[in-house]
Amino acid sequence: RYEDWWERRNAAAVLSIIYPRRRQYDPALIRPWMSPPVVSEWSMWQQEFLFGQAAEIALRTGNLQPMDDAIEFLAGYPAVTGNAAEGYPFLNPTAGPGCLSALMTGFTRFQDTTIWLELDEPLGWDALFALGPQARSPYADIVTEGLRRVAEGLREHYVIGTPDLGGLMDTLAAMHGNQNLLMACLEAPETVEKALHMLEAAWFHYYEEFSRIVNADNHDCYTIVMRYLSARPVNVSVCDASALLSPATFRDLILPFVRRETQPNQHPPGCRD
Repeated sequence: RYEDWWERRNAAAVLSIIYPRRRQYDPALIRPWMSPPVVSEWSMWQQEFLFGQAAEIALRTGNLQPMDDAIEFLAGYPAVTGNAAEGYPFLNPTAGPGCLSALMTGFTRFQDTTIWLELDEPLGWDALFALGPQARSPYADIVTEGLRRVAEGLREHYVIGTPDLGGLMDTLAAMHGNQNLLMACLEAPETVEKALHMLEAAWFHYYEEFSRIVNADNHDCYTIVMRYLSARPVNVSVCDASALLSPATFRDLILPFVRRETQPNQHPPGCRD
């Protein structure tokens, strides 16, 4: 059904239905560090944020045990979850809704059922460019190791998606500040473009690294945060910041990057975008 949808052989809706078999999780899987709103009752997606919460704790303490706790909890999630129609056991190890900025800077703040990524103190242009496209924080190493453990420990339970890296403009907004970035689009668009080129190189680096880990043995399937299931590698292009930009600014600054991101030769052969 998914392949018929991808290949436009069938215009009928693909229905991915996920529902709770039980509302409560096994209490034996819950650890004191886990956010109560995440583990108190069944959810379709909130449990995935345990990955990011565990990564933050590991960054502070140097101890990866919370990551193993999270993996044990997530291993029990399919037992309380049903799938119907084209629904399937899905896991997106969540380090935030667009985690590229955290991988580069190390700034991440888990709160209740989400992760905030916008820096408390925005980076000026000099500091941002000093990071460079190879920027890799200690947090990135923890996320990468956690992803290896997820792939090894949970592949029998799920089709696993790669962490959501987010869009380039959204990443830049988290690092430079929303208001600062909007003003720069008007006053210094060439600087914004230069920063987007730097982030583009970083994006493809992490995309390829995470894909190698997740896709090595993933039931011959590929998926992403939006749950699209595919027989070939797949990606979704994102630019939430476009809601704050004029059509002309989007066309001149953002569209060229979206076009490059969606070109097949930018991804593994046959990647869908």
